[in-house]
Amino acid sequence: MSEITLWGIHAGKTGDADYLFLRHNVVALGWNKIGDLSIISSDRESFKQSILQAYPNKKPMAVANNAGQLYRFVHEMKTGDLIVYPAKRERMIHIGKVTGDYRYDNSKLANYPHHRPISWLKKVPRTTFSQGALYEIGSAMSFFSGKKLC
Repeated sequence: MSEITLWGIHAGKTGDADYLFLRHNVVALGWNKIGDLSIISSDRESFKQSILQAYPNKKPMAVANNAGQLYRFVHEMKTGDLIVYPAKRERMIHIGKVTGDYRYDNSKLANYPHHRPISWLKKVPRTTFSQGALYEIGSAMSFFSGKKLC
């Protein structure tokens, strides 16, 4: 059996991409000034340089963090992986499966142009999860790796 990764994602600080996630069956990231990530060389250093060019005032640690999130979204997330999305507005946890590769699309919500298609499998109340799990999915990062599953 192949390894599946469990990812976590947030829809912005206020949940502003919630509609995009749940109505268009995608998960998405911002950093809209960078443009299409698929044309960046597939190494972390190139992603760091792209962040620096688009956001020249970012601090070095933020550059590395942002570049890492974008790199993982494009190159490490795979079709068949699972994703957990804690929706702020409805206080539910949505669980989905990644159904395709990265694509750039700024036509639906310009601030969130980096997409991965998702098939939402279920939603469950936050109370279903342990406090430890809630802390993990409450990460300060927009996109993060959870656990490897078999």
